Amino acid sequence: MPTIKKQLNLTEDQVSNSNIVSLASTIIGRLIVGPLCDRYGARTVQAVLLVIGAIPVASAALVVDYSGLMFVRFFIGLVGCSFVATAYWTSTMFSHEVVGSANAISCGWGNLGAGVTYLVTPLIFDLITVNDSISYSYGWRMALLVPAVLMVIIGICTYKFSDDCSQGNYVDLKRNHVMAPLSCTTELQVHNVLSLYYYEDFKITGCDAATDANACRLLTQTKASAISSCFGLMCIFARAVGGYVSDISNRHYDMKGRISMQLLCLAFQAVFLYLYSQIRASTGTTYGIVPYVCPEYTGMTSGIVGAGGNMGGLAWGFLFKGTGGCSPDGPRERESDVSCDVTISPGLSGYCLLRNDATGEEVQAMRVNCSSLHKDASFTCREAEDFARVAPQTSALIEAKQGSETPSPLQVMTMEMNNGVVMVMYPRLIDSVYATLRLLRSYNCSLPVELWYLESEMGASPLDDSRVLQILVKEYSPISLRGIADVTIGGFNSKVFALAHSALDQVLFLDADNAPVKDSMYLFSDPKFVETGALFWPDFWHPNHTLFNVKAKSLVWELVNTPFVDMLEQESGQLLIDRRRSAVAMEVVQFLALRKPDHLNLLKLLYGDKDIFRVA
Repeated sequence: MPTIKKQLNLTEDQVSNSNIVSLASTIIGRLIVGPLCDRYGARTVQAVLLVIGAIPVASAALVVDYSGLMFVRFFIGLVGCSFVATAYWTSTMFSHEVVGSANAISCGWGNLGAGVTYLVTPLIFDLITVNDSISYSYGWRMALLVPAVLMVIIGICTYKFSDDCSQGNYVDLKRNHVMAPLSCTTELQVHNVLSLYYYEDFKITGCDAATDANACRLLTQTKASAISSCFGLMCIFARAVGGYVSDISNRHYDMKGRISMQLLCLAFQAVFLYLYSQIRASTGTTYGIVPYVCPEYTGMTSGIVGAGGNMGGLAWGFLFKGTGGCSPDGPRERESDVSCDVTISPGLSGYCLLRNDATGEEVQAMRVNCSSLHKDASFTCREAEDFARVAPQTSALIEAKQGSETPSPLQVMTMEMNNGVVMVMYPRLIDSVYATLRLLRSYNCSLPVELWYLESEMGASPLDDSRVLQILVKEYSPISLRGIADVTIGGFNSKVFALAHSALDQVLFLDADNAPVKDSMYLFSDPKFVETGALFWPDFWHPNHTLFNVKAKSLVWELVNTPFVDMLEQESGQLLIDRRRSAVAMEVVQFLALRKPDHLNLLKLLYGDKDIFRVA
């Protein structure tokens, strides 16, 4: 900053204003980044902040006046929002027993980076301008390009080579505890002005600054920055200590221990204010307390508290009260009761109360909290009456079919199974079917193949009209064509129908646009398949990009204990089923897929073929 101030002819007030703008944008940004972490995850938010933030950092090299500096520093300040993502991310990686230490160390490491910046950047500037090889006017601009390049590299690496959480299932853990520092406002301001303060205010006694201001300065720009860097470098130690003692207190005295340790550190801060490390320790103990405040909205709470001092504390109290009743188990609000024909939209919490006229029994159905419903889903309690029948009807179906013989894994190993591939083809995907089967045969896969189709789309004898199908059957057999005459079957239900009526015993189902990369016959002898009779490759969709928009916690996947991974990939397009051993499940699949109205699909609880197969 001393060099920039001189090169741009800035006054003290202008430098101060640029610091204020940078700080203000950080406060605003942290309020925004918290909810973004709740929605998209810390890894994505962190990577985007680093890559996008590199633009204003690099643009700072083009600044020529005070207005440009103010503009650039406003957007550079937004990069400080990455602090919230860091605290959020760390909290999903560690259990509550050590979350204080984990958050304190990671956030301390982040502020250590601030110290390193003040230490290294002037050295880079000195290296660039050594022996006046490059003028100061260009030197400071080139020095600013270094962090911009590093930000892009780290941002890309963060997104490509890191995980959302330790177990890979970010959605299940994202509502765990998180915290951002309480004293960020003071901290950012100190980082902004400390180097300039040391450089300009410490002067040689008796020297006439009017003659040569630089000669009167006790410290060079590099030395002043090195000394001010100690403020940030101390964070890795002091904050870690604060988090550690908070966790120790929690083990012995639970939350009271964390709060007591927080008060103790604040007392030391008041008494020994000149010891900056104690300020750092108090933020460490803060990390140990706030994760327990409002776990459901960790990112939002983290952003608000991190936005600045006492204002963060007040916003935290408001947020807690606002979300306290957002649950179907919350206190009754009779003024919110509506009739059975009123549409229930996203954002409401409650349940439909049904009464059995024969027995007088009351049942709660369609229980929702404020975030249960997809943005495009809605229902009325009149529909809840039929929805409530799905579960008992499914149970009755399972009970009725349980008597059917199901071979054990040991029996399966001794039985002669009719294994093969099932595909459903559509007119626009015939070429894709051809490519898939040609690939399979090129890998010496001799499995028989059933190609199912809707007669309403392709006629009763599609072989007569399709040269591609004729070549397939002639050159890549064994292939059999199976038509579906039932006009009520369509869409993904055709896959359900095909698997239910296949002549094969053990079926590898492949979507028509699925391209195999090796012979698939080995899958039928996979130990897990032999043990369970079914293998699935879950559809790894990003929750906010899915057609069904499964959000933070899908109750369906909790019920069946199926992990939902927060990644953006294409659907798998394949499943492996032993139809003999899964006879009851196949009945359930048909019931759920063909039952009308299709509540699971209408309410966006499931989407299509592979979801229903997994649930069944």
